[in-house]
Amino acid sequence: MLSEQEIIEGCIKCDKEAQKALFHFCYPKLNTVCLRYSSSAQDAQDLMQDTLLKVYEKIDTFKGNSSLTSWICSIAVNAALSNFRKLKKFRLVDLDQADLENQPMEESSHLPEPDVEKAVEAIQSLPEGYQMVLNLYAIEKYSHQQIAEALNISVGTSKSQLARARKKLATMIKKQ
Repeated sequence: MLSEQEIIEGCIKCDKEAQKALFHFCYPKLNTVCLRYSSSAQDAQDLMQDTLLKVYEKIDTFKGNSSLTSWICSIAVNAALSNFRKLKKFRLVDLDQADLENQPMEESSHLPEPDVEKAVEAIQSLPEGYQMVLNLYAIEKYSHQQIAEALNISVGTSKSQLARARKKLATMIKKQ
């Protein structure tokens, strides 16, 4: 088995064995990140492939300031953001301009903890705008300002998308 440094050096030289070793090395974490930012397993595989191509192209820029897996996952998040902005097929509604129902957010009651597979399915079933904001805020720990800048939306839109995502998830969980 190759060491992390041997994998990096091999990938810089475009060695197929090193590239294969890198794939196996980062697959578990990268797969999780790609699923989080995708609405289907196929979309996750596409995102993973895009990410790995970028990693193979830019492996020589890896400085070792973080773990290799973290660096690769940050490339996946950036690829997801890039796809999100490029496709522009997502409908994000600004809270200030939205025609919101006058229903207060339900207080969260003590809900049973859902299993991970069902949680991933629930998140993947969210509209992609909700899904992107929820992931960036809750998982990646982006602020609403950072999300607004990354997605080219207003801070109010980021906040409204997060609130709606949480409400929709709570509704789905209660129905289970």
